Amino acid sequence: MAHLHVSPLSRRSPGLMRDRFLEAARRGDYAIVQEYVCYKELFDARDPEGLTALHLAAGQGHAKIVRLLLKHNIPVDIPVIPVDTPAMNRLEEIKRIRRILEITKEKSGQNKEAGRTALHYAVAGGHCKVVAVLLDHQASPHVAN
Repeated sequence: MAHLHVSPLSRRSPGLMRDRFLEAARRGDYAIVQEYVCYKELFDARDPEGLTALHLAAGQGHAKIVRLLLKHNIPVDIPVIPVDTPAMNRLEEIKRIRRILEITKEKSGQNKEAGRTALHYAVAGGHCKVVAVLLDHQASPHVAN
């Protein structure tokens, strides 16, 4: 009798794993990111702003996490893709986006998020070590945002 291979990700709560993976990348929790990095499906996971684990780690200056993700072949130039959040109150969503744009504009002189890569976030955050790691892994400084 043949046994079907079932991904451990499908046996767990994918939403919970996604949230835990992204939050660990944001906080710089190496142990948790290392635990989940084998699940390649999580590399496409995004937070409500459309950020991946690589964006989150780069934006917070977590060079060790960025190295770990890149070692496991997370795409280095993956852009931000805004996530549709229909359950959110529309007015609150607009306020949240305005706050993000104001912060980004203050940090980098730019006024849009869509299309930004982890390199853009690391530069805007002034995280030189993360910028060096991303460039060492062929992140393109020429990707337009």
